[in-house]
Amino acid sequence: MIAKPATMRRFVDAIEAVGTANARESVVISANVTERVKALHFHDGQAVKKGQILAELSLSEETADLAEAQARLKEAQLQLERVQQLAERGYATRANLDQRIAERDAAEATMQSIQARIDDRIIRAPFSGIAGLRNVSPGIIVTAGTPLVEISDISTIKLDFTIPEAYLSQVDVGQQVQARVSAFNNQLFTGRITAIDPQVDPVTRSASVRALIDNPDLKLKPGMLMTVGIIREQRDALAVPELAVVGEGREKYVYTVNEDGRTVSRTRVLTGERQPGYVEVTAGLQPGDLVVSEGVVKLRDGSPIKLLKSASNEPKTAERETSRS
Repeated sequence: MIAKPATMRRFVDAIEAVGTANARESVVISANVTERVKALHFHDGQAVKKGQILAELSLSEETADLAEAQARLKEAQLQLERVQQLAERGYATRANLDQRIAERDAAEATMQSIQARIDDRIIRAPFSGIAGLRNVSPGIIVTAGTPLVEISDISTIKLDFTIPEAYLSQVDVGQQVQARVSAFNNQLFTGRITAIDPQVDPVTRSASVRALIDNPDLKLKPGMLMTVGIIREQRDALAVPELAVVGEGREKYVYTVNEDGRTVSRTRVLTGERQPGYVEVTAGLQPGDLVVSEGVVKLRDGSPIKLLKSASNEPKTAERETSRS
């Protein structure tokens, strides 16, 4: 048998839920036009920066058109400048000047239109993130809307989950949440609630909640199932090992070592919250009371025991004395 002192431990009151991890930002990059893929500038799983070129579609025709448009714009600008000089000396009419201005503006608009066509063929990352698995190869002809790759920003995870409407009064924006995922041995991740859906689902009578969790090491992945605890209250309370508590009907008991260190007493306690391995004791014990934590099924009120010597930082071991005839 082992005896341990009742100690103060941190207990957390939480609302339990199950949620799904989502990327902070995620978008499927698609082709804007029907064209041949000239080059891809990323590989699967690569980190990309905002504005980085991901893919180039063939644009030889547009490049030639742009050069022609630039030349026409330059010529239109020169013609306009000549007419402006003549107009200043009174040798050109206002109508002639307006015509040259219109020709310059038309040439500029044509060049901008061609530049927009070129921009449609140079595909850039809209934000920094991680590239997924690419769906095309250089040389293939894609049509408008063909998905090329998905970009996801997972530096922060959006955790979406639902709670029963009965808990809405206990949940608010800014509240802390703790989440665990089985893929990492229930490692704890903390975050805060950022939004609560203003509408309750009339079928399930539940409300959607979103929390943000920092993910600097990129462990969490979109789509992961996470167990969520919404922190309502944190407090320090007296606790004993879970195995020390004996239940009889609605009553709970522990066996405490008496001051003489030779016998135990059956002590009624009131219990509260539980956490792995420990039970909160709300009444019946004082901090430091020595409680038998293992082997309680062999004990009765007043059973004799013998405390064995042990290291100061280790729980004392109690041996039950055998009765003598």
